[in-house]
Order: sequence, then structure tokens, then C-alpha cells
Amino acid sequence: MCPSANGVHKTKDSPMPNFKYGVQLPDQDHLSFNALVFATAEEAETGGRELLSRWFVPIAYEVVETEDEVNYCIVDNQIRPVPNKL
Repeated sequence: MCPSANGVHKTKDSPMPNFKYGVQLPDQDHLSFNALVFATAEEAETGGRELLSRWFVPIAYEVVETEDEVNYCIVDNQIRPVPNKL
């Protein structure tokens, strides 16, 4: 189970922003994103650092706010999908 900010999973309708990270690739003036969205900036920061540590091409990452729904979290320092809500 993924813990989230204050023990509550935020949804798209939540008044607080969610976060994702984008990576900067050489010779590109924009960030490239994947589909991972986190409840906190700290989780997105952890995800960005982890991705940058194992990929050779990106030269930097940046955490940005998003209105997309949370679909991943960090548990025991590993990226985990948020269980589907039924």
C-alpha cells in the first residue's frame, strides 16, 4: 500500500497540486516526461534522482506541479504504483 501526503490519496479534484518530474535531454530545450505522478514534491524528487542515476542520456531533471491524478508513490525508497481504486 502506498502512503501519501497526510495518509490520503489525492485525486484530480484535490485542491493541492500533484507532482511529476521531467528530464532534460542534450540538445533539447524542453523537458521530457513519463506518466509517473506523485502526491508530494519529495516523492517526485526521489523519482527524478533515481531515474537520472540509471540513465546515461538525460543531463538534468526538474520537478513540476501537475493536475494529473497520482498514480505512483515511494515505498521503502522504491517507486511503486498506487493500487487501483474500485
